[in-house]
Amino acid sequence: MIRAIIAEDEDSLRREISRKVMGISDVKVEYITNEGKDLLNAILKVKPELAILDIKLPEMTGLEVVKNIRDLLPNTEIIFITSYEEYIKDAVRLYAADYIIKPINYERLFNKKEI
Repeated sequence: MIRAIIAEDEDSLRREISRKVMGISDVKVEYITNEGKDLLNAILKVKPELAILDIKLPEMTGLEVVKNIRDLLPNTEIIFITSYEEYIKDAVRLYAADYIIKPINYERLFNKKEI
């Protein structure tokens, strides 16, 4: 079972992502949040195998969160979901498994579930 965390600041999209990811049989969503500091604390506590997160989150960006956890949890697969193309180089430097531009292509996201 793959333990996952989801972080998205837009309420309706967070619910949609969560619902679809929870429908994958070998993925268990351990935590869902809408802001960066909460995400950082949750990742450090849960130690998920997969984190699906937005770049622009309140209080701390998704990039900042990943910079803070990457040394501690180098095997956590990161999938950024964002409206901003300009952060892709930063995501690559942080060894993100994928960088999906909104609107979300769920077929692409689901292909990453076996990471």
